[in-house]
Amino acid sequence: MDEHTLRVVKIDKEAIFELIYETFRAQEQELLDLSPVDVINDCAMDW
Repeated sequence: MDEHTLRVVKIDKEAIFELIYETFRAQEQELLDLSPVDVINDCAMDW
C-alpha cells in the first residue's frame, strides 16, 4: 500500500469485544502478574 494511502475498516462492537477478550485471555497471567496457575475469569463490557 502507498505510504500516503489510508485504509478504513469498520468493525462492530461484538468483534472488538471478542478481540479484547481473546487478547486478554491469551495474556492474562502476564498482565495480572500471576505465577503459572489456572485462572478462571468472567468478563463483561459496559458499552
